Amino acid sequence: MSAIPSEVVILNKALLTRRVNRLGEIESQLKALEAEKAELLAEFKEAGTATYKGTSAVLEITQFERPTVGYAAIVKALGDLVPADLVKANTKVSVVTQAKVKLTVN
Repeated sequence: MSAIPSEVVILNKALLTRRVNRLGEIESQLKALEAEKAELLAEFKEAGTATYKGTSAVLEITQFERPTVGYAAIVKALGDLVPADLVKANTKVSVVTQAKVKLTVN
């Protein structure tokens, strides 16, 4: 994906403004839907594990244990026993391109 040249941005400012505004509208709708979804899911989770069937969807509420290892704490506790080059060799760095839509009007 290539960047939009600055001259295109200037020439199409009205179009870009409409598109940014549309993104804002979508973001607002998504936030409202996510809030509604969270409320509905909370009700089902409170009721416990089960399978709920509707006419257009099936909802399964399950519960399980998921262990999480705090590797940073382990490395810190081991201190000099873990060579820095070993940590560096096993650390993956990724480039992330991020887009955020911030609402300016509610």
